[in-house]
Amino acid sequence: MPNTSRVCTCTVTPSTSQISCAFSSLDYEGGYITLTKAITKVDLKGENGTNGTSPYISYLTNEAQTFAAGTTKEVTTQLIAYQGTTPKAVQIKSVNGVTASTASAGVETGKTGMKFKVSSTSAVISPTITFIATTNLPQTQTEQLEIKYIISGENTERSIYFSYSSTTTGSSGAAASLVDITASSQMFKSTDGGTIFSPNTIVLTPRFQTVTYSKWQYIIGTNTPVNVVSGQNGLTLNGSVLTISKDSSLFNTNSSVTFKCISSNINVFDTITIVKLYDVKDIEIGGRNYISNLEEN
Repeated sequence: MPNTSRVCTCTVTPSTSQISCAFSSLDYEGGYITLTKAITKVDLKGENGTNGTSPYISYLTNEAQTFAAGTTKEVTTQLIAYQGTTPKAVQIKSVNGVTASTASAGVETGKTGMKFKVSSTSAVISPTITFIATTNLPQTQTEQLEIKYIISGENTERSIYFSYSSTTTGSSGAAASLVDITASSQMFKSTDGGTIFSPNTIVLTPRFQTVTYSKWQYIIGTNTPVNVVSGQNGLTLNGSVLTISKDSSLFNTNSSVTFKCISSNINVFDTITIVKLYDVKDIEIGGRNYISNLEEN
């Protein structure tokens, strides 16, 4: 049997998120064979993580709400944060510049007729924010509240926004106009470093009250909303129901996309953010497994 020396050299190219592994087997009797293969991983764009770590991403479970003016109503939303696929604790600092409070009656946001309270002022997983519309909420208005928070492990204060609108209740206490989106999931997730994601699709189903469906739009970052066209960008419309494919090109350079359903009254809408996550450590595990397989073969 000849003496054999084996060498495996891996090169990581951050700009293309590619790992190239060269496995060389040297037969001292004269044979020399080099086998080179590449593993390509989908890069999680959007916010950059530090070297060797996954980026942070955060979103609200309920981003927009329509209230009936002249009535009292409470709605809740949770602030979810991840680093890669790992849930992270969040500390809510303020809403619309007002320090976060757990007071049971809520505190004023600075917007007429709108109060808020939080489930905790400490860093916790998925804290809840409750928005409280009071009887002096003005009619037919649209507002936006800035929520400032810090993700555990970071020192940077971030911002995310909750939008709300108000409508009249109509004569004789008729129901107010609203749009309410139900999602089959809010997340495409990979546990192998970004090769395979699940679920295959996410379905967004809107419910309408006293208004009708008009259109869907998608929003990336702070860019201008773009109308959804069925059959493009991995998006499919069936009436008012929107289906998003895990392979949607909207996520090629973004880790999150916001979808907005607009009714026949442009002031009555709902929004939801869909995220696509994977963890950098899974790429490292995948690379090690790949090298191990090369050595065995």
